[in-house]
Amino acid sequence: MMYTSILKRDLSYSDALNVLMVGKKVTRSIWEGYWFLTRKAQVTETKDDDYVRSFDLNPTIFAVLKDMSGVAPAQPYQGDMLANDWMIVE
Repeated sequence: MMYTSILKRDLSYSDALNVLMVGKKVTRSIWEGYWFLTRKAQVTETKDDDYVRSFDLNPTIFAVLKDMSGVAPAQPYQGDMLANDWMIVE
């Protein structure tokens, strides 16, 4: 498990979104990873010819992958939006 404690259970998707907006992490009871919101993400990449490019992203919800291999932009399925098993975690 990638989080140390569950602060609250049985939230709706809209509750989970509100919690994300105040800086908390959320997950579903069937997941091993979690979601978090970053307000100002930045991606920097250096190419082979030493060309550096940088991108500033708008606020984005990311999913931390269950195998800890990285993050990906989070996108809910309809089942996620209708679920009532969202949890606040830390």
